[in-house]
Amino acid sequence: MTTESKPKMEKKRVSFTEQEILEYQLKVFKHDILEKDIDKTKYPQGTTLVIYSIGEEIINDLVLSQKSSLVFDAYYDKLKTLGGKLLHLNSWYGTISPKMWDANPKPKNQRKKK
Repeated sequence: MTTESKPKMEKKRVSFTEQEILEYQLKVFKHDILEKDIDKTKYPQGTTLVIYSIGEEIINDLVLSQKSSLVFDAYYDKLKTLGGKLLHLNSWYGTISPKMWDANPKPKNQRKKK
């Protein structure tokens, strides 16, 4: 009696190289997130929820770019190679001004009192 293990199917996801991130001017905050789990107060204005499908699975990514057309181009090009479809781009996520938002704030310098 032999036991054959079924090969695990890897979930296909869209991922970008550093060069593609620079080319498309993208900042990907979250992969595979549910819309109800997004806290709009923690992200800059102009953040986009990208809804796409690969096979039967529907996947959501939270992304920031200066132009929506760059988000579309990046995901369209990637999904074309993976055999997926871009379903929808939902804008208007985030409430923080992009100028005021910083994902990695620098610690303030402590001045010495004389």
